[in-house]
Amino acid sequence: SVQKDRGEPEFITIRGAAPRLNAVALNGDRLPSVSDPTESRNDRSVTLNAVPTGLISAIEVAKSVTPDMDADAVGGSVNLTTRSPLDLDRRLLDVKAEWGRNDLNDGDIASFNLTYGDRLGAKRNLGLLIGASYQTNDRAIDETNINYGDVTPFGVTPATPYRTIQDIEYRHRLLERDRKGVNAQLDWQPS
Repeated sequence: SVQKDRGEPEFITIRGAAPRLNAVALNGDRLPSVSDPTESRNDRSVTLNAVPTGLISAIEVAKSVTPDMDADAVGGSVNLTTRSPLDLDRRLLDVKAEWGRNDLNDGDIASFNLTYGDRLGAKRNLGLLIGASYQTNDRAIDETNINYGDVTPFGVTPATPYRTIQDIEYRHRLLERDRKGVNAQLDWQPS
């Protein structure tokens, strides 16, 4: 399943395990985790919201690691397989455009993906795949943060401390995310 962060799908969870306990690979190569210094999250989680969906051909999920995998994935392992230009039978042009409006903060939600691929040469043994993507997401987020603390009534410390609300914070934040990406793949198959 997918765990969301601020309304956007971002992390993969397998068998209910936390995202930091799963391994994520792209074409068999492990993806590194990237910690966001503006967030409190600083772990092994791999964010997937920057992976262009136009280049993914398959998602392989292993709920338990096999002997050929690293043994550090308690939840499981996910391998994202990209399209290969040598698998194309004909020229590929894939265009996807979306647009929406967020009425809460008058923000735009838009995405654009373009993927082009073809096999080249007299023997068609050279494959080219090019992709570009753009996404903008302006959204409003309402958060409530409640902090609790121990209270000692009348200066007497009870056997079990009393927990009460010490502070309540209400936050209204505007979040703007812009993502841009370009990628290319060139494959050659000796004849």
